[in-house]
Amino acid sequence: ENLDAWAHYRQAVGTIALQGWNEAALEQARAQLRQSVALDPSFGLGHAYYALLTALAGNLGFLQQGAPVEVQAAAERAMALDPGSAEVLGYAACALGDIGQHSHAQAILQQALELNPSNAQAHVALGAVLAMQGQLQAGIARMRQGMSLSPRDRRLGFWGWALGTFLLRAEQPEQALAEARTSVQRDPGFYLARVLEAAALDRLGQHEAAGRALAAARALRPELSLQEISLVHGKRFAQ
Repeated sequence: ENLDAWAHYRQAVGTIALQGWNEAALEQARAQLRQSVALDPSFGLGHAYYALLTALAGNLGFLQQGAPVEVQAAAERAMALDPGSAEVLGYAACALGDIGQHSHAQAILQQALELNPSNAQAHVALGAVLAMQGQLQAGIARMRQGMSLSPRDRRLGFWGWALGTFLLRAEQPEQALAEARTSVQRDPGFYLARVLEAAALDRLGQHEAAGRALAAARALRPELSLQEISLVHGKRFAQ
């Protein structure tokens, strides 16, 4: 009901759309969302998107310890405020999945899709949750389904990177490389797509090209380290 709260929410969405998935953009967007829910504490979508961006920031190594507690609180509050919104459930469940609550997230995402079977984000998030539980092929197929539902989505660069990481885990480096390069085209400033490109090229034995891709990633994020890559992608990926 508070239009200023809605305006701050839209600014948060716009920040990610315009600046991409990087540390500064995530912090700016999270700050806008904090203002949004401060103005209207009953705004479930604001809480849900805050939970999701906080989970992502934590998983990307941008936040100190404590993020999972904050994510849990924001996600649960969002779902309590607006349990009939597929968008709220989709964001909140994705956030919970990102902090390791995979089975809980899966159940909520299935509820979201019962409410709105065309919710692309919920399909992609469900695919990621399935993949994180070891169901790689089912998860990959579900992610592709979600991406096909929204072919002009501003989030496709991020989703393609996530899909590519699971393809690499499934020993499909050629497809992972294709997703990485498509992600780079969709979001040229997204450094993690370059990291994935480097790992896929390395797996394919194209070491010089992998080095160039990794250098491009570090040009976009000079702070990038092997420790951060290990945190985001896992130890094998970092090796």
